[in-house]
Amino acid sequence: MAKITAILTVYNMESCLQACLDSVVAQTYGDFEALCVNDGSTDGSLAILEAMAERDPRFKILTCENGGVAKARNWGIKEATGEYLFILDSDDVFDPTFFQKMLERAEASNADVVVCGSCGLDDRTGETYPTPWVLKRNYLPAKDAFAPEECDCLFMALMGWPWDKLYRRSFVLEQGLEFPCLANSEDAYFVYLALAKAQTVAVVDEELIQHRENRSGSVSNSRLRAPEAFYEVTVMLKNSLKELPSYGRHEWGFLNWAFDYACWNVLSLPEGSEGRALIARKLAEGGFPELEIDRHVKEYFNLYPDLIERYQRIQNEVNKVKAAETGEPAPAPERGSFWVKCARICYRIDELGLGGAFKALLRR
Repeated sequence: MAKITAILTVYNMESCLQACLDSVVAQTYGDFEALCVNDGSTDGSLAILEAMAERDPRFKILTCENGGVAKARNWGIKEATGEYLFILDSDDVFDPTFFQKMLERAEASNADVVVCGSCGLDDRTGETYPTPWVLKRNYLPAKDAFAPEECDCLFMALMGWPWDKLYRRSFVLEQGLEFPCLANSEDAYFVYLALAKAQTVAVVDEELIQHRENRSGSVSNSRLRAPEAFYEVTVMLKNSLKELPSYGRHEWGFLNWAFDYACWNVLSLPEGSEGRALIARKLAEGGFPELEIDRHVKEYFNLYPDLIERYQRIQNEVNKVKAAETGEPAPAPERGSFWVKCARICYRIDELGLGGAFKALLRR
């Protein structure tokens, strides 16, 4: 059995799959198996996988009818034999030392989950660019390994996607961790529950992945077809977290993340789309009660410095639509409170310095 199982789910990745596979082959740590789950691809992806498997016996192909990324990943986890798991996107490109550095950190710290940094890779231009927000080191404990209970900002500091993390397979199986089979947003449930349940989380503070973005046909486009899936996942995650003794420690950070995630799901959909209008109105009118927006003062949601402003933007957008429907004037836009502005200054001091943070605030 290999030390590491790398699970790559593949659905119509013909344009970029070879680059991903080549970066896996180039790993300095070679004791791995790569389970390539072909999720009913209709392009040339399967042929690329078959050619790689013929050249390198570490690559194994699992083929199924198209059932979605969650089902494919769950199958990969079930078939894995390695002591550790990667759950990778098959359009990304990995640094040659990725496997080695993640494994070394896992074994040195006895961690259940190891996280690394990444940068963006523009699919259209081929250019890479920094994405420092994917690993907010200043919101984590000042050490390379820590217990989740030591971090109030766990949900903010680390992203809810699986591909920048290494998991101990026995931990995943013992905790019964699976991806829920939903149209989108399934990553957040698996990843954040894993982080919250882990005995130890470790960090490799290096950019070891080029994460491809702006690719046509990306899974993220499914949010237009099922815009409320994010809330379903949020409620599932909240219910599972509340079963843990640590929920009291994580509640503030989780609710801030959940509110931020809801606003992001609205504002990242195309303006004027039916999906955006649907969830914007529900969010503005209390239609997502498990977010607990109405149960706390606005200052409670200060972990993300512009969160209340983004929520007010959504409310104003909804008010304009309602005014157009009724013929009545829309209410005046709300202004942010003094304490929310103070929170934004504190958040940006690390990034811009004290003077720069105040200047940025005044420019708004």
